[in-house]
Amino acid sequence: MVKDDIMNIIHIPLKYKKTVTLPEEILKEIKGKTLALYTSVQFIDSIPEIKKQLTKKKINVITSKPKRAYYESQILGCDCFPDSLNLKDEDKEQIELYLYIGDGFFHPYALLYSQKDQNPKPVLIYNPISESYKTITRNEIGKNIKKHKSNLSKLLMSNNIGIFITTKHGQYQKNIALKIKEMLEKRNKKAYLFIGDLFSDKEAENFPFIDVWINTACPRIGYDDIVNMKFPVVNANDAIKILK
Repeated sequence: MVKDDIMNIIHIPLKYKKTVTLPEEILKEIKGKTLALYTSVQFIDSIPEIKKQLTKKKINVITSKPKRAYYESQILGCDCFPDSLNLKDEDKEQIELYLYIGDGFFHPYALLYSQKDQNPKPVLIYNPISESYKTITRNEIGKNIKKHKSNLSKLLMSNNIGIFITTKHGQYQKNIALKIKEMLEKRNKKAYLFIGDLFSDKEAENFPFIDVWINTACPRIGYDDIVNMKFPVVNANDAIKILK
């Protein structure tokens, strides 16, 4: 039997030791704009200095503390839903650009996915390691959003639904799975619970009678991975929203 509290974990963040500052060419490019500022925990200590730089250039900076984050302006890869960032509605309207400080694309893509129900504002990524920058837009996630909407429609039309529960620490959501199962059964759909460590196409192939899968593990499975998956997959949050 899987317990809700599987093990005790000590979290030790490995932070970037150098102070990050924005190059002048970026400051010129975003001058006069209103932006939302985010980073991963590795670079969080540089946020005060970056905010000083931006305000000196009369750039309006908006920050928030996302629901699952420990620090102001910190973002996690799972912060990919419209309410994940804890931004006020009036702030969302003002934002012209999201500025992400860090390496890689996993976290900045979360900023795009969090805006998927609207016309996403671009995300400017500044990589302090390579000292390079790039802007990403809705074009990067266009195919994923189309597949996401298609999978939601299939969920409503299908009868045999598989609900995947992971045993991974921090992602185990038995109660959410049971809630979704109840919602599906109220719609006269057959709901099946599956539990395991990893959700994959290979595992899903063993259950060909399942029409659509609902993922209660990492929500990025239901966004990043769905384009290449053989079976329709919907995230738990999106399933609950559409089944209400």
